[in-house]
Amino acid sequence: MPVARRRDGHERSVYGCAVAAAGDVVLTAGRDGALRRWDAALRPLGEPMIDRSLPLPTGIWACAGNRALDKAVTALVGGAVQAWDTESSTVTTLAGHAGTVNDVATSCDGGVVASAGFDGTVRLWDPAIATGAPPAEPFSTMIQTMALSVDGRRVLTVDAYGVVRVGSTGARPAEQAFTTCRSWCRDGAVGSDLGTVLVIDHTGTAEVWDVERAMRRHVLPHPEAAACVMVGERIAVTAGDDGTCFGWDIVHGVRLWTVELGPGVPVLATDGVAVLIGAGSGPVRLVDPATGHGLTLRDGGAVVQSGAFGPGGLVALGTDAGEVLRWRTRDGAADQAGAHPTGVLLIVPGTARYPFLSSGTDGGVVLWPAAAGGRRRRLTGHVGPVRGAAVDPLTGLIATAGDDKTLRVWAASGSQRAVLPLSGNGQKVLVQDGLIACGDDGGFVYLGTLRDHE
Repeated sequence: MPVARRRDGHERSVYGCAVAAAGDVVLTAGRDGALRRWDAALRPLGEPMIDRSLPLPTGIWACAGNRALDKAVTALVGGAVQAWDTESSTVTTLAGHAGTVNDVATSCDGGVVASAGFDGTVRLWDPAIATGAPPAEPFSTMIQTMALSVDGRRVLTVDAYGVVRVGSTGARPAEQAFTTCRSWCRDGAVGSDLGTVLVIDHTGTAEVWDVERAMRRHVLPHPEAAACVMVGERIAVTAGDDGTCFGWDIVHGVRLWTVELGPGVPVLATDGVAVLIGAGSGPVRLVDPATGHGLTLRDGGAVVQSGAFGPGGLVALGTDAGEVLRWRTRDGAADQAGAHPTGVLLIVPGTARYPFLSSGTDGGVVLWPAAAGGRRRRLTGHVGPVRGAAVDPLTGLIATAGDDKTLRVWAASGSQRAVLPLSGNGQKVLVQDGLIACGDDGGFVYLGTLRDHE
């Protein structure tokens, strides 16, 4: 009869594990940045292995090892890959993918390391000849959150280390910069007047900051928080990997309500009136941000990747299976469904004629029509994942950015109007009253004006 053993050791979620060929050693890696070895009875074998050369603790997304587990490989937050000698606890940084590394593997003897990235590449490495290793966290300045002021005169960004920068959309340099969370920033949200910033660090701690004073107002206790949104200037919603979702009064720092969903990386979106909550395991709810009461849109299904509110009282989400699902916000009734050519990375609101835009891992961008049975419009040009997109509701002009290091502008007809090179992979795109803002994974922000000459 099988016997289950349990051992608590990591401070946060465990994202990778491996077992030696003989079954006598177990390797685990987690979001706390530690690599641990255990015997068959799950007793610790030595101290946890942590790369002390990193300036801040960095979570591990995946791990693998050779037959004896004396050699291991890990994938860090930010795209770096590291090879470990687990007996001596020494580590070598091998590479940095353009974005998240989805999986890692080693040969039986540990002499060859393989890594598969979200940038669409698979790389083979020889740890023995690794020289001139790149920085362990090449995307520490990656733009995680970006917002424009209501008048369009200021732009605020939060990078992967939680550094907040507020600058002018004119020719003047940045006006303000300060550091929030002291570790990897998982997500952030910004108030409509750019006066308040909410950030979540890699431990799941949520912090509310006053931008003008560069001062932390509150710490919101949500240990597994991974995503957040702000509704106006008073209410915030945080959602965790463990399936919990909390509503907060951020003026007083108190919790208003709790909703339990399934586990998995959560997705949040808001239109300022309601909040869409999607759990990685598939459940989706539409709730009142003040009370947490609302509608269950679905109980489960494919992994939720992104969601958005669109014009005409509609809400949509995209899944890793390529589904694009829509509902009416007034009653939660299904509107229509469709299929993106590949897994959906992003859903953003569009125009009355095309309420939603989806982008995927294949570089494809799709405009979804309002009418059931209407013809969808596919925009082709990007190569690789498209991670940023925005639609100007007045002109219908579209801006997209992706891992091919380009920002592309499209007319409402779907024809491409401009291609602009980026220094890094495009991460975030905003459009407001003809102004376009794009942030990349190198921390650069690009500003321009949209015009249609058709």
